[in-house]
Amino acid sequence: AVLKRCAAGASPALRVFYLLPHHNLTGGMKMLMEHLRELTRRGHRVTAVYRAAAGTCVLPPWAGDVAVHDQVLVEPSEALQDFLRRTRPA
Repeated sequence: AVLKRCAAGASPALRVFYLLPHHNLTGGMKMLMEHLRELTRRGHRVTAVYRAAAGTCVLPPWAGDVAVHDQVLVEPSEALQDFLRRTRPA
């Protein structure tokens, strides 16, 4: 596969989905939030996905200034495979 460059030295923007496993304040979650922050800052399209009941925030309350392009809440009754099939880019 050959990647086309958008501009001299620039990499093409990625579309990245992060499935958040929980909202607990842990070292792994802190690093995950840093990944979200940095990928967004670099111009990639980042979507945060969290599986919980309606009305729940996707990003943890302690995440602070983390901004992503999209936040998607998946109902616990929906299979993740169905969600991924439904959201697969054409």
